Amino acid sequence: MNRIKVPFGRKKKPKLPVVDISALSSMEFDHLLYVLNELATGYRDAHPMPYDIRTFHQLIAFHLANKLTKQHTFSNIELGILNVILENRHLPIEERKKLGDFVLLDEIDKKNNSNEFITKLIENGFQLVENIAYVRINNNNQCN
Repeated sequence: MNRIKVPFGRKKKPKLPVVDISALSSMEFDHLLYVLNELATGYRDAHPMPYDIRTFHQLIAFHLANKLTKQHTFSNIELGILNVILENRHLPIEERKKLGDFVLLDEIDKKNNSNEFITKLIENGFQLVENIAYVRINNNNQCN
């Protein structure tokens, strides 16, 4: 798996919650890339991580980093995911599991009645993150 290019130099944590990516300074932008790279390569840590969670972390980290570097607009769910990552990145994996749920699109494609399954996901508050997964953020971290 490739790494996210993180510029050298000083980094500054952005004020949370992040609501406007375009308003970030270059040091805050660099910090976001650093955190996303940490998420994408976190499986190398001593703590074992289930394959589906590791895959989701890698896919979402590269997706968000790509949108950041190309200065694309974030959807509400993407911004919500970014804020959850930033606010909870030092929690143990067991605690992070409680912050949200996801179903990878690859898993949905394997189901016989995928359209019905997608409809049920949407009815249960899941939102699509383009080409990756349906995601639901739990607790008070809800996004619209």
